[in-house]
Amino acid sequence: MKTKQQIFALAQILPYFKDTNTCGMDESGSCQYITKEGKMCVAGKNMLNPSKFGNVNIDDILNDYTQKEIFKPNAVDMLNGKQWFLLQKMHDCLSTGKQMSLKIFEEFIDELNMFTYNELVEESRITK
Repeated sequence: MKTKQQIFALAQILPYFKDTNTCGMDESGSCQYITKEGKMCVAGKNMLNPSKFGNVNIDDILNDYTQKEIFKPNAVDMLNGKQWFLLQKMHDCLSTGKQMSLKIFEEFIDELNMFTYNELVEESRITK
């Protein structure tokens, strides 16, 4: 049985896996917590104020702020800093589209150790 953290992590990356057009990426190809069009990355959509942090890496933000200062209540303490970093790296891989290396993406999944690539694929088939 999956923990609430495992369910949360899978649910956070799933929309981007299903449709990379939803990734928070600006016109220059850089990942953004929130774009001018309102698209958000995996960390950004969970932030209280995603525009506050600019282009600072999520792990650096977590070194300077508490999760309560960064995230919406439902995301606070669901993941640790390394897990947020790995989810963000997965998002960044997906946002590059065809340039994405499946091997690198799977390595991030393996390191996160909360779900498998096959579970992500299966969940993308059954969720609308």
